[in-house]
Amino acid sequence: MANKSKIMAHPDKDEIISRLCNTESPNIVAAWLQQKYPDQKELHITVAGLSAFRTNHLNIDRKVARRIRKKGIKLLPATNEQSIQQLETINQDMEHENLQIENELLKNTTYVEKLK
Repeated sequence: MANKSKIMAHPDKDEIISRLCNTESPNIVAAWLQQKYPDQKELHITVAGLSAFRTNHLNIDRKVARRIRKKGIKLLPATNEQSIQQLETINQDMEHENLQIENELLKNTTYVEKLK
């Protein structure tokens, strides 16, 4: 069973998605599933599968996940409009900060010299 369909068919689908949206690491979610279902290996999901699902279907990459965790933001499942809005705002903030850093670096003559 493919990871997306395995997650979508899982009895704890909503909890898995919520945990991943709230930036719990795939390692923690995988360990939680193993603990919850010690004798039902078919209900375990690999760390790689959870990571791929989060990146491909929840649109949360590691950098954004760290930023969300650092700010202490709790997200609802990604299908929720408010969570999507929060992610867009965080991405915009990151883009703005990256532009500020880039502008500061370009003002630094030593940095500009190394670029040449």
